[in-house]
Amino acid sequence: MAALQRENMLHDALEKQKQEANKLNESAIQYSILKRDLDSYRQLYEGLMEKMKEAGVSAGLKSNNFRIVDVARVPNSPIEPNIPGIWPSPSCSG
Repeated sequence: MAALQRENMLHDALEKQKQEANKLNESAIQYSILKRDLDSYRQLYEGLMEKMKEAGVSAGLKSNNFRIVDVARVPNSPIEPNIPGIWPSPSCSG
């Protein structure tokens, strides 16, 4: 009878250990999922912070996408209307 009780006790202890092992496995799986999410969110956050830094630097710089090619000059005569013989007339003194 004592051997049967001991066997039952060992069987119960074994079942408890199996349950604990299953809980640990489930916890390990959940931990892996959370760690992967953390890594993903961290990379996203770092990428966004880098973009914000770039935007701040770009906003701080003045855009000089132009340069002066020729110096502006005042025309000697009007450009429009271009009617030959009317403007400028050499006989007109003005």
